[in-house]
Amino acid sequence: MLRIECGNYLRLMVVGYLGMQGFGSQVMADHQSMTDYSPLEIVEIREPSRRAIAFYQGGQWVWAGSQLLSILIPLCLLITPIGQKLEALAWRYGHGRVRSVILFVMMVMIASFLMRLPWSYWAGHVRLRDYGLSNQSFAAWLGDSVKSLAVMVVIQSVVAGVVWGILVERLPQSWWLWTACLTTPFLVAGIFLTPLVIDPLFNQFGAMQNQALEAEILALASRAGVEGSRVFEVDKSRQTKAVNAYVTGLFGSKRIVLWDTLLNTLPPREVKAVVAHELGHYVLGHVRWGVLMGGISSFGGLFLLARVLGWLVPRAGQIFHVAEASNVSAILLAVLLITLGEILFSPVSNLVSRTMEHEADRFAIEMTHDPASVAHAFSILQTENLSVPFPGLFYRLWRATHPGIGQRIEFANTYRPWVSGNSEVYQDRFQSKSMAD
Repeated sequence: MLRIECGNYLRLMVVGYLGMQGFGSQVMADHQSMTDYSPLEIVEIREPSRRAIAFYQGGQWVWAGSQLLSILIPLCLLITPIGQKLEALAWRYGHGRVRSVILFVMMVMIASFLMRLPWSYWAGHVRLRDYGLSNQSFAAWLGDSVKSLAVMVVIQSVVAGVVWGILVERLPQSWWLWTACLTTPFLVAGIFLTPLVIDPLFNQFGAMQNQALEAEILALASRAGVEGSRVFEVDKSRQTKAVNAYVTGLFGSKRIVLWDTLLNTLPPREVKAVVAHELGHYVLGHVRWGVLMGGISSFGGLFLLARVLGWLVPRAGQIFHVAEASNVSAILLAVLLITLGEILFSPVSNLVSRTMEHEADRFAIEMTHDPASVAHAFSILQTENLSVPFPGLFYRLWRATHPGIGQRIEFANTYRPWVSGNSEVYQDRFQSKSMAD
């Protein structure tokens, strides 16, 4: 998984809302007895279990409910006296525009968190425990939720203080341009600092327990030309039974993170296939591309936001209790518009993400010449994470940041250009022959 998360950064530039969001041992035992398969073996796509189908179908409603709440909460604060009272309190105790904006954002985020809490508790805790995907107690889940809120309050209060506290008032015609110019350095700083400062607040990151496997992974990284790479094992088992891995960070904070649940579930051969996929994100520069695209898209997004605010406030400001676009309460209207824009354009951002994930799959297959291990890894992920192999069109358009598991297994079953003597797309990226050769 490529952990860029650029889709949420436009909202970060104003203010955001906190969104929460039979298994391992048997699957692992069954699979470990089959690890000496041929690299060119055809892997069967498993039929999803009834539990997986129910989880997938219910997830559609959970997604819809979460999007609806993201719209209704700021709308409720706008059209009821709540938003006005929060703005009055902010001006009363803020003593200056910047401090008032920061105080307003803090109060809005806390209010939004509390309004969303019952839904978050059910969707992000109860439901996952019911499906056997969560290990957390209520106290642990609530603690992580409060920590997430605290982190977002700090980040978004600072951002809102700069954008709405200074730029919107002093540069009413060009605030969006200056904000867009600040987006890229903000993205870079955020992605650089997240694995160093934010992620350790929620989990412990350390060296891999299996040192022999770690040595093989580092050799794999060296072959991909990623010298001095760092691989971390994270204790996700304290929170979930799902399995995953991701690449995160920039420059000196770049790292591959493997969940301990993945290391405890997948045999070493498939772990290396997963790592090869993550190395693909490194080598192909997907994090850098994500930052670049986030920065470029912010110009268009913020331009549209400024124009829509300028058109909407004179015509419907009374409905939303926003007299001018520079009002502190206009932050809520901006959040509402950004939320609608994110939903509208999510098929585009999802398509970009799926393209990057497909490229990383191809990289992993070409690097290892072991497509069967890639396919077997996906097969296990399907079972462990309660995935369906071929999600429907709506899911693919509006929710899927990765190709469907079935599609990925099919690609691994059919993509082997070296067998027929065809050239490989990334053959010039590797420093030695593949492991399978």
